[in-house]
Amino acid sequence: MSTPPNILFLLTDQQRADTVEPGLSPNLLRLAAEGVRFTSAYASAPVCTPARAAILTGRSTWRHGLLGWGEIAPRYGRDMPATMAALGYRTAVVGKNHFGWKDGEPVSHGYESLAIYDGLTCCSDHYDRWFEEQLPGEDPLKTGGLGWNDWGAAPYIFDEYLHPKPPV
Repeated sequence: MSTPPNILFLLTDQQRADTVEPGLSPNLLRLAAEGVRFTSAYASAPVCTPARAAILTGRSTWRHGLLGWGEIAPRYGRDMPATMAALGYRTAVVGKNHFGWKDGEPVSHGYESLAIYDGLTCCSDHYDRWFEEQLPGEDPLKTGGLGWNDWGAAPYIFDEYLHPKPPV
């Protein structure tokens, strides 16, 4: 029996293809050179949650039913992480996923391990809890007075090690 391949599925949010170049992302290029790179892939919806539901289910927005921004169902008939786990793979998700929350914890959809940063005000995710331990009483989303949908930019006001990324 042959050993199944290792699978590392990376998805970046709002990253154009032309930003994957040697000067900006050498490590991504190295990973792509050793694996598979989808150069003609596209999202069937311009917002995050329908695209994430498509990744979970393997179905287009018209088939999984989430056509615009909204809550991902807490469970689908078949979730990719649960299917991969049933095939013997260890599954983990790290970072922003917006897969939903239940009783203060992220919905797993079959992932064995989760380290979540959703950047939402509704839920205290793993990053928020870690940030509170580092700087009690500070708001991790406080950056240059920007709102959720501002077009402008501002530097992150805290030390770089506190930047929103899941703690490891």
